[in-house]
Amino acid sequence: MLFSRPSRFSHPKTRSRRGRTSCLPRLEVLEDRSLLSFQVVGTLGTTVSLPTGTAFRINDFEPGGLNNQGDIAYGDDLGTANDPSTFFGEGVFLRNSHGQETVLGSSTAPAPGGGSFSSSGFEGPATLNAQGDAAVDFLLSPIGSPFGTNSGAFRYLHNTGTVSAVVLPGRPAPAGGAFQGVSFGPALDNRGDLYFAGIIPTANGVQVPDNPGLGIGVFEADLAGHITSVVSPGDPAPGGGTFDDAGETYGAGAWVNGRGDIAFVGHVAGEEALVPGFGQPDFFATLGSVYVRSRATGQITSVAHAGDPAPGGGVFRQALFPGINDRGDIVFTGDLTPAPDANQSLGVFLYSGGQIIPIARPGDAMPGGGHFVTASVVNGNTHLNNRGDVVFNATLDTSTGGVADTGLYQWSHGQLSVIARTGTVIPGVGTIAAVTNPSAIVVGPPAGVFPTSGAVNNDRGQVIFAVTLTDGTGVMLLYTPSDAGSRASTAAAVTSAHTGPAAVTSAHTGPAAVTDLSVVTPSLLLSGPPTAPLAEAGPTSGPANPGATAGNGSAVVLPPPATTSPAAVSFFAAKRAHNSAVDDFFTLLPEGPLNDPLG
Repeated sequence: MLFSRPSRFSHPKTRSRRGRTSCLPRLEVLEDRSLLSFQVVGTLGTTVSLPTGTAFRINDFEPGGLNNQGDIAYGDDLGTANDPSTFFGEGVFLRNSHGQETVLGSSTAPAPGGGSFSSSGFEGPATLNAQGDAAVDFLLSPIGSPFGTNSGAFRYLHNTGTVSAVVLPGRPAPAGGAFQGVSFGPALDNRGDLYFAGIIPTANGVQVPDNPGLGIGVFEADLAGHITSVVSPGDPAPGGGTFDDAGETYGAGAWVNGRGDIAFVGHVAGEEALVPGFGQPDFFATLGSVYVRSRATGQITSVAHAGDPAPGGGVFRQALFPGINDRGDIVFTGDLTPAPDANQSLGVFLYSGGQIIPIARPGDAMPGGGHFVTASVVNGNTHLNNRGDVVFNATLDTSTGGVADTGLYQWSHGQLSVIARTGTVIPGVGTIAAVTNPSAIVVGPPAGVFPTSGAVNNDRGQVIFAVTLTDGTGVMLLYTPSDAGSRASTAAAVTSAHTGPAAVTSAHTGPAAVTDLSVVTPSLLLSGPPTAPLAEAGPTSGPANPGATAGNGSAVVLPPPATTSPAAVSFFAAKRAHNSAVDDFFTLLPEGPLNDPLG
């Protein structure tokens, strides 16, 4: 999973463009913005100083937040050496616009409020607001079961420079009992109020066999430490019935905008619940729907419901990963996989003005070449800013060296453009092999690479994301458009397959074309030992991770039976094989299609 009161993109509210009157053009002096810029802000294989000593950044980057002043909240895996086999956990960091970093939390280090951060890592994405406050949900040691129990929510305030515990296991919950932990995707508003998915004891949770009497709801913790319920199991749902789940692990938390409206994934009691390949009670996961709660009225509105017709055809099997901006626009991922399966064919959609607009659906022609195959199954790979610009990554039907191409795209007011894709050349940096992390997992059937670069934009049009270069190096990039207030200008566009507002045109005809950004301003790699090129090898296991806990690069799709396509391995073949949070989860399960398909 990124939010004025924004949460993950967290930017000051900007003047609305609606209702603008005609006026004479105004000249603006540009500060060297005539060329695109891809700045490397992180390189795997470099060292980082932690409370417990020096470590290496390995495996992946997990971008979480990017505000208008250029602050970045992100996480990465940690090792005792530049070697995936030395993995010992994860770290979460706040990087300011001057490149100075603050450690928000790191595995094995003491946690504020007592105990220590678990080697299993954090429950991402981290969140950031406009002032530079940040927050993260982090697993504590020892890891609990169900997944997410024995974890806490932690908040960093820029005016004090300190991290404090907001929620720890055992803290009293508003409706009685005590919090058992938290789930993925916290959100901060610009006042510093924290919104989180809390695990609580309840008889109103999802009714599945062996449920230990727990459920998940969305809660707000203000700066004074008061916690209130936003929506909890047992609360009435729009259209009748009651929620038995809100802000769940699988659907990834909640997102708040500058008005205090909250978008979240929820599930209604009595509706089909279990996601094929994921399951309660060891892992909180349901076939959820997207809702929004108005701060002004308290009314909850259904945005996209499981089983609803999807624009462009098909029905929503589930709706995931919502984000809301100050205008009330909501971006979300819609699963278009026919029942009884799930998570095989996902598209990107925008709810605006009471209507759902298809941004990118499977089969759509994409700018820069190829056709859209699927969006990511991991939170934090779609985002929108207060101007209504949507960024997302995608897997394409073209391939390079037997590996499916991936790309990062922007939709802005009906125009779709490519920011970077497989084959993009960045002078001074290298050529992009994939818009994903080196630790990506390739599974099937159908065999495929699922994009896990992260994608977070701010109101200046900047985007933070991670890529793997053709030499195997993993880098985190900050993209700045030629005009920081406009859409990306280098994209070749094509006619989209659907007829919605996202349709675009271009003369580009080569589906497998390489994008050569020869005019890009050269960027400088951070100093430090380089990451060795990945070796060609047989498939090895990485953690199966639907929520980016152990890394945005650890995605899994579970259409049974799961097999690995050797042709789809290529440079992804060398992957980490360590004990991650979701690996721990998989060890709890009996043998079957839910187990790590590459394990």
